[in-house]
This record gives sequence, structure tokens and C-alpha cells, in this order.
Amino acid sequence: MDLVEGKSLYEVLRVNRNATREEIKNAYWELIKFYAPDLNMGKPERVRLQCEEKAKEL
Repeated sequence: MDLVEGKSLYEVLRVNRNATREEIKNAYWELIKFYAPDLNMGKPERVRLQCEEKAKEL
């Protein structure tokens, strides 16, 4: 897979290189839910900005 800021997409999604399509999809949705800016509105500004950047990376 392509590189994102020097990381492979497997590293970004935190999955093994032999992950199945289903595992990759689940990892993406799990991370996007965790870092979703809308779900982190009650957190400090710094944390919200970090979450927003991570969501863009995903």
C-alpha cells in the first residue's frame, strides 16, 4: 500500500500486512469512530485538533 507521511497504510490502520479486507475495513471504522471530531467536541482544543488531524490521515 502507499505511504502516508513515511508510514504504510497498514501501520496507519494498525493491522498486519496479511490482514483480510474485512479486518482492514473494521480497523478503519474503529479508528475513525475513535478520532471523529464530532465525537470529541467536549475535549480540550488541543485534543480535538489532534483527533481532527488523525481523522484526515485515515
